[in-house]
Amino acid sequence: MPALIPLELLLQAYLLGWAVAAPVGPVNLEIIRRSLRHRLAAGLCVGLGATTADTIYMLATSFGLSRFLQSPAVLLVCFVVGGALLGWLSFLAGRDAWKYLRGTAEPLPSFDKVSAGGDPPAGGGARVSLPRHYLLGVGITLTNPMTLVFWMTIAGQLFPGRVPGAGEIVQATLFVWLGTISWVLTLMALLTAGRRWIGPRLFGTISLLGGVVMTWFALRFWWLALHLESVAGG
Repeated sequence: MPALIPLELLLQAYLLGWAVAAPVGPVNLEIIRRSLRHRLAAGLCVGLGATTADTIYMLATSFGLSRFLQSPAVLLVCFVVGGALLGWLSFLAGRDAWKYLRGTAEPLPSFDKVSAGGDPPAGGGARVSLPRHYLLGVGITLTNPMTLVFWMTIAGQLFPGRVPGAGEIVQATLFVWLGTISWVLTLMALLTAGRRWIGPRLFGTISLLGGVVMTWFALRFWWLALHLESVAGG
């Protein structure tokens, strides 16, 4: 059985999970939007998907796959697929903004009435299966080149000056995951507390702002794809 790594390093790994999960970006915007649009279970599944992708990147970079992950082919896939996915999400956010700001959409679901399958009943938000929300969270995070760069830059600093054993990597990764999931649960709690003050027009405004942000990210990723040679060379 591998020896436990120092508590200080475990705390550092936990805080690293918060550092990668907490900043405002496409994942958190979709967690908020889908929690309000499809109920909390949908946003939670997006968050769980994102934590899964972060865990994959943590393990991959810790086990020495950084060279492969920063290859031009992998970067190109991230830029193109990530940009396309965010472009589609920005379209969905814009469509919701248009409907809710004009007052032509169905009422937002309340958090105190959850249907058996986790999807809202008729008239309470669009029906989308929870596994699709989860896979969306995985996809947004895995194809986000900024997340990839984060892990290639930061993960190795948990064990400076030495090569960690497999047991140490697994322990550190577990605490990174605990950090990411604790942020997701904190965000869920904040949404639950503030849901009563979020009406259709405010949700429409949130969707509009989220769509603008994701459009910017999508255009940025496509621009980087067109300038891949200089990006990979740097």
